[in-house]
Amino acid sequence: MRKIAIIFLFVFCNVVHSQNDALSKNTDGRKKDSVAAKTLNDLSWKAIYAGNYDSATYYIDISLKLSLKHDIKISISSCYNTLGSIAMQKGDLNQALDYYFLALKPLTALKHKRGMAMVMSGIALTYSDKGDYPKAKSYTFQAMKLQEELKDSLGIATSYN
Repeated sequence: MRKIAIIFLFVFCNVVHSQNDALSKNTDGRKKDSVAAKTLNDLSWKAIYAGNYDSATYYIDISLKLSLKHDIKISISSCYNTLGSIAMQKGDLNQALDYYFLALKPLTALKHKRGMAMVMSGIALTYSDKGDYPKAKSYTFQAMKLQEELKDSLGIATSYN
């Protein structure tokens, strides 16, 4: 069943992008894979919400491979963040931290403050679950500082939670 869904997904993405190819001479495999990676990441979140972590991991692994193939840094970060969330849900807090730090690296290089704040919040939550409150507090404050710079009131309120 999973293979059928993936085949359908790729066929769907290819149909959508073949229509766009007629309009844009600059469309290449990178763009197609970028959309496929985003779609797979979205599917993985639907699987996470349904509690199906194996399917979520399957989708995100494919998304990560596509993202790495074309060095799509934001997508790579998103994949690692999703893997961190899966690991956290499964109770593997050390693995979650490993993934979150992998997610943070490209965002820091890109100076993507909103993404950095989001990942730092995940890191803070993971440290809190581990009982390492000083590190949790440190990452919470780092995230809040970025959210204040962005004037992200929802992000700030979430950090206070």
